[in-house]
Amino acid sequence: MPHITIVRTFDWHRPMLDPLVAPLGRMADVETTTAAAFLEHGADRSTDIVVVADAGIVARLRSVADRPLYVHVGHGLISKRQTEYYYRDADFICLAGRETERRLTERGHLPRRGFWVTGMVQADPLFRDGEGGAIRRVAGARRSVLYAPTWNATLSSAEMLGAQLVESIRGADASIGIIIKPHPHIPVAHPHLIERWRRLAEDNSGVELAEAGDDLVPFLKSADLMVSDASSAIFHYLALNRPIVLIDNPARFTDPGVFDPEGIEWTWRDMADRVEAVDGLAGVVRAALDRPDRLAARRLHYRQTLYGDHADGRAVERIVAHVGALLEGRAAA
Repeated sequence: MPHITIVRTFDWHRPMLDPLVAPLGRMADVETTTAAAFLEHGADRSTDIVVVADAGIVARLRSVADRPLYVHVGHGLISKRQTEYYYRDADFICLAGRETERRLTERGHLPRRGFWVTGMVQADPLFRDGEGGAIRRVAGARRSVLYAPTWNATLSSAEMLGAQLVESIRGADASIGIIIKPHPHIPVAHPHLIERWRRLAEDNSGVELAEAGDDLVPFLKSADLMVSDASSAIFHYLALNRPIVLIDNPARFTDPGVFDPEGIEWTWRDMADRVEAVDGLAGVVRAALDRPDRLAARRLHYRQTLYGDHADGRAVERIVAHVGALLEGRAAA
């Protein structure tokens, strides 16, 4: 029987990988492991396919096991120049829609064998009512804002908001609840932010701090509006067609290693209200909450552009079908 190894680099990759375990298990022996264990012990000699949610680890995994085919199911939707660094190492890359395939192909950011246009596993619950974990509402809040910044210092809005995050987002309107959802890399890269946000949650009613490793989807579903900067979470939230406010960090121009002016995180910002100075942020947030449909047409346009006809919550099915065809091809060879 064919053998598939699912490799998790971080624990927060579970929502992107765990839904594949059972359906892949109906066509192959499936083993789940961590990247650290894989690198230490290598892969079973019989492993045919390795499935990952982190394209950046593939080159290292190949150094201990080059026989398998590597499939990256994806977890990000933006550039940050990561695609040009890492997409060449996997054999197959799963994408949200045809537009992403066109854009990456045009820029020469190609995997070894090809793209699979499947939709995104992590986004599947966003397109299906009643799925994606328990909805988390802020206790006592009339409306809820999700603050979900990225982790790169030159792109993130975290230091721009500083200790004034709560006042900057909701002003004096305490009926607006705030959930702060840190990027999973923040506790390691910027631990002082977690301590700052924990104090803000303790000192302000209607403010909650999520665990960095928590599944993002329930928080997206619970929010009436998202405040972010250059996070991939923006484009998952786009699936829900709710208001978005984006903060531009001027330091981005100093860091060409992660700032990609041609990435959709910068070229599609007209789908949201955009601010460069946080002193006016609260007014923009209130206006967007009061008129949630104002940019709905633009958001729908970009949702269609990004996901196309894959906005149906069936990414897992498509990936499994592709893997099945791959296994049949290997068996025939």
